[in-house]
Amino acid sequence: MNQSELAHKAFLELVKNFDIEHAKIGSTNTRNSLKYLLENNLVDNKKQKLYLRWLLKMSGKEFYLFQRADGVFMLLNQDLKSAATCRYCTSIKKATKSILKNYNELIEIVDLHSIEKGHGSKIMDEFITLSREIELPLSLYSETKQLVEYYQQFDFVNYGKHGVNKEFLMLRIPV
Repeated sequence: MNQSELAHKAFLELVKNFDIEHAKIGSTNTRNSLKYLLENNLVDNKKQKLYLRWLLKMSGKEFYLFQRADGVFMLLNQDLKSAATCRYCTSIKKATKSILKNYNELIEIVDLHSIEKGHGSKIMDEFITLSREIELPLSLYSETKQLVEYYQQFDFVNYGKHGVNKEFLMLRIPV
């Protein structure tokens, strides 16, 4: 089983054992932490502020928002049909930087999960809108050719196997 399959299995377990009250509390706490950072001007980077505001907007309508200790955020659809994890990257790996010569930052989509057709696309469309609005590229790693083809539908370009485990590096430049 590859990393994508393991992550998807973990997502299905999360959905199966989901505690709505616990999720509401966790999401509210995460949202309050982000609001505090923004309201007290503790984030200097303008694009990073826009990214955090986007997370708040997304979690204010149809997603729960959680933060992992490593700076990765999870948006979990309130109907439990989809989820995405993402991070704002202020440092870019050498291989990625050689491709993205004009960018020093990007948004990485760490995982995207859907258990009903159309829900993954909906989240992806939101990421693409964000990317355009803050003028930063999207990055992700894909382990299979099937996933590469899926992401190519959204104008991601496959730059070959640059991941730690030889995953395909896929980038989408904002247009």
